[in-house]
Amino acid sequence: EGKQLSQIEQGISSGEYVGIICDCTGEGVTQGFKEAKEAGLYVMTLHEGVEDNTYVDCIVACSLAETGYEAISLEVEELCDNFNLAIVNGSEGHGATVAIRKGYDKALEEYPDINVVFDGAGNWNAEDAMALTETWFSSGEKIDGIVCMNDGMATGVRQVMRDNGVLGTIPIYSNDCEENTLQAIEAGEQSGSFDMNAEAQCTAALDAMANLIAGEKIEEKEIYVDPLLVTKDNLEEYRASHSDNY
Repeated sequence: EGKQLSQIEQGISSGEYVGIICDCTGEGVTQGFKEAKEAGLYVMTLHEGVEDNTYVDCIVACSLAETGYEAISLEVEELCDNFNLAIVNGSEGHGATVAIRKGYDKALEEYPDINVVFDGAGNWNAEDAMALTETWFSSGEKIDGIVCMNDGMATGVRQVMRDNGVLGTIPIYSNDCEENTLQAIEAGEQSGSFDMNAEAQCTAALDAMANLIAGEKIEEKEIYVDPLLVTKDNLEEYRASHSDNY
């Protein structure tokens, strides 16, 4: 957050830029956005935004809420609408946590027979997610499906599932499509993961910034691209199209 704020301020002072596109890491960058607007620059957030958009001209992101909604909807497709669900959230209060949770909650409203037996924070990392889910599995409470807000936490959850002899028998969905999760999908150890469609986000951001600089009015201040669901069915195609990442 501090580093990004410093970069924004350096960009302003250099006088070389007419716009700033920022993949935000926290609310502290809003002071930089204020300074950028006062200096006559356009401001756009990419991927992760901020709560206070007073000084933001355009928001470009993948719909994290959609990933949450789709994850639980996919669990319903596999398990029907009456099952025990465990939810592994990110850090409490984090923007991405809040956004994905909106999607989870929307799905839970649609499927009131889903029983959320466990609901805790894995803080975006495997170690915390392992510690969290170890207590869940040791409780003896039946878990039919699991959703995680990112692959890092899913990695820890899968280890606990492996230790308890249930890996591959409980559907699990997460976000980010990291290589170890893709390997787990290939091995039948995880049902799927959502890619944040970075290419589409960047294309949309550059197009919108070009329009702003040209003085054209953009149709929507908030531009959301669709996430990409990767399962065993399209894994080979996904890897082929993202070969530069591996």
